[in-house]
Amino acid sequence: MIKWSVDKKIFRTEDYKLNNRVANRLAKKNFNIICQHYTHITPRNIFSLLKMNREIWKSFKGVGLDVGGGIGLVSSIIAKKKNVKKISIAGVITDAI
Repeated sequence: MIKWSVDKKIFRTEDYKLNNRVANRLAKKNFNIICQHYTHITPRNIFSLLKMNREIWKSFKGVGLDVGGGIGLVSSIIAKKKNVKKISIAGVITDAI
């Protein structure tokens, strides 16, 4: 994991505190349970959403970066495509990543 400097003010926001608490509680659970509690969205729903537009689905290929990717739900679906070589995730809640 690569770490970069972050404005310390972000760690005092309620958004960060809530996401961090949820991530800490769920970090050791399986991916589907994490999705259910952290995002309330299933991997199947994300897959269906991305496949709704053929052009969008076809556009995912090569190497990519998911900025603010949370638990990596969207990245994990895209990463299963044959044409995707690598996806890195950048986020502030390291327990979620």
